[in-house]
Amino acid sequence: MQKREHVIHFMLQGHVHLSKKDYGFFHNLQRLVHDRGIVTTNQSNLFEKLLKKYSRQLIKLEKSPDELLNLQWNSTVVRSSEEYTGARVSINGNSIILKCPFNTKFVKVFKNIKDNTFLWDKVKKGYESEFSTNALKIVYDTLPKYFDDVSYDDAITKKLDEILEFKNHTFAPTLKNINGNLVVVACNQTLSDLLSGIVIEKTAPCFFKMSQLGINVDPDLLTDESLKFASSNIYEMDLYDIDKLGELCQNVGVKHVVWAYRASFSQNINLKSIMHKLERYGVESIIGANRLGIPDEKVNEWLEHEDTIFIQYHSSNYIKNKFVAYSKYVVLKNSTVIHVK
Repeated sequence: MQKREHVIHFMLQGHVHLSKKDYGFFHNLQRLVHDRGIVTTNQSNLFEKLLKKYSRQLIKLEKSPDELLNLQWNSTVVRSSEEYTGARVSINGNSIILKCPFNTKFVKVFKNIKDNTFLWDKVKKGYESEFSTNALKIVYDTLPKYFDDVSYDDAITKKLDEILEFKNHTFAPTLKNINGNLVVVACNQTLSDLLSGIVIEKTAPCFFKMSQLGINVDPDLLTDESLKFASSNIYEMDLYDIDKLGELCQNVGVKHVVWAYRASFSQNINLKSIMHKLERYGVESIIGANRLGIPDEKVNEWLEHEDTIFIQYHSSNYIKNKFVAYSKYVVLKNSTVIHVK
């Protein structure tokens, strides 16, 4: 093989096991160089990435990937249009238009973003959404993670400049340290009434109360694990740290723990032993009665206590779908290293 065009032909002969998508790329590229005698810089870069991707197979076929990469194109290499190198966002009437190069990772993430109003338009070959600050936030937050070049038209740029003036403002009720004083910012009248009589201080019981009232705590204030536990609505901890759970519960005044349905726990977890350890800290435990987590009579009784927490093994998805108002949810993770011999 003397030219990169020869490599394309070789890759399509079945010697290398290509994915369906990669086969399509080489097939289209072969047709382009044959019909038009040109290759774009984007296509050339992807060609090189794919040779590296299939380097192991090439080596088995006694083809040196490095030697193949050193070959030159017989076709003319032209610079890819900006339309195909970066993401472009513009306004058309009352719609936001997003056009960007195909990126598998971006597409997968973008379509699963919660409350994403963008829809793919096959004709325009781009995403379109009715204009809203939420839609603008989605593209502003997501695009830079997948594209080095993101450009906005003048109308979008003007709106972003107006919005970014409030970038450092806090809109959700949050406990912050302001000039040495602990203050709940973005507080409404209802919260203000609920906070009446509460001594606001940097302690686990206080932060626990903040979390129960739906008040965030500034991360700068979370200087130890006890404070992080107290302020979190969903707290994750590793199984090897389980001995610390009793102390964490004691620090915030938790005396009741409901464990998820037994079958949801790994067989190597000794629940009885863990529950016994919690008793040493004055914490009672019961196991949920059924797979759906619907409270039985005993759990309902415990829910009358504002301190009751719920513990689930491994996945937080189960917790997110629950409707019971526990004061806190704890997810146990197992990060034990498995040595494969």
